[in-house]
Amino acid sequence: MADHIIGDRYRLEEQLGRGGTATVWRGVDLVTGTPVAVKVLDREHATRPVALERLRREAEAVARLEHPNIVASHELAIDGEAGFLAMELVDGPNVADLLLNGGWLPVEQAVAVAEQVCAALAAAHQAGVIHRDIKPGNLIVSRSGQVKVCDFGIARLQDRDGSAALTAHSQVIGTCEYMAPEQATGEPVDARTDLYALGCVLYAMLTGRPPFVGETAVAVLHQHLNNAPVPVRTVRPDVPPELDDLVGRLLAKRPADRPATADQVRERLTASRGAVAAIAPVTVMLPRLTGRHRMATPWPTGCPTGCRTGRPQKHGCGGGGSASSQPR
Repeated sequence: MADHIIGDRYRLEEQLGRGGTATVWRGVDLVTGTPVAVKVLDREHATRPVALERLRREAEAVARLEHPNIVASHELAIDGEAGFLAMELVDGPNVADLLLNGGWLPVEQAVAVAEQVCAALAAAHQAGVIHRDIKPGNLIVSRSGQVKVCDFGIARLQDRDGSAALTAHSQVIGTCEYMAPEQATGEPVDARTDLYALGCVLYAMLTGRPPFVGETAVAVLHQHLNNAPVPVRTVRPDVPPELDDLVGRLLAKRPADRPATADQVRERLTASRGAVAAIAPVTVMLPRLTGRHRMATPWPTGCPTGCRTGRPQKHGCGGGGSASSQPR
């Protein structure tokens, strides 16, 4: 499909990623000359209501939002039988790429990424959008260090009165390693569900892996529901206690025990910067937890209906010249 023009406006130039139902291309807007990312539903899914609904949901969610830390959406359209979504193209890797290439992140960088994700989530939650799939692969870091949250394809939208506009409470959908207990059991979700996922991401950035891994998705979800994570400082003693405590609170099993808002989390992250700067890095000999083949236990291979694993992917929303939404 390279060099194909879709929607009489976008020339597709290079495939950036491919998932279960869609392919993301680097393209050019022929009207403005602007580089774009274009998510195109694969032919076999182009007429499937579920695939079209997810594409529409992503466009509707992003249309509610205009924020420097959220990937912008340009156009949702159907060209013949091909539904597509044109989006902002972000030049840079996603956090999953950074973890694969370098293991855990410097504490300062992990805090900076998390602060920007909090800013994006605060805006989304204020607009009634719950992302439901915050994970390293959906966080792009531009060459300048700006973080962009992408892939609102399974977002939960609320009407102005707070009621759900698009999805039923009983749906279990998301990525298992980053899924809050209430999301795993099909209970109602809210802003604190995304904050739990952010806690999982922060844990992964600081230690090189998510808080819970296992042979199967069911095993991972069981741990989310029942097990306490190994404290971050047990794995990495140079992490300040204040930051370790915040991660623990974000990973509380009960939503009521977590911080209530993304703004609260961001304030605590900012407050931790002094402690981060004051503590010298510590070199510790630990099991090899980082890198593509360095997980302490294998990535899950099985998955309940609607639940995706966070297995590192060759393609995603990151990589050089990242697509702005991860295909599925």
